[in-house]
Amino acid sequence: MSTAAPTPDVFAVDGEFTIYTVQALRDALLAQLAQVPALVLDLQDVAEFDGAGLQLLVAAQHEARLQGRGLTVRAPSPAVMETLRQVGLAHVLPLETPVGAPA
Repeated sequence: MSTAAPTPDVFAVDGEFTIYTVQALRDALLAQLAQVPALVLDLQDVAEFDGAGLQLLVAAQHEARLQGRGLTVRAPSPAVMETLRQVGLAHVLPLETPVGAPA
């Protein structure tokens, strides 16, 4: 008998991931993270990303580690990748990029 590995839940963010939306996103993201062993944070449709979004992303990764859970960022949009590169986190956070996309 073969069993497939559990598929991580996906939390998708679209539009703004900024100071204007981060509080609501934080509550929903941390609630979902607490319910699953691994969470994929899909950021492919994020148009705006600022320091508050970056802070939440790092805090969520820290919280996942504290809880012994996985958190992977899937398909970060150009806005997200630009910020991650500027602050030196593009190669630190677990990123899942689409095939053929620049790393």
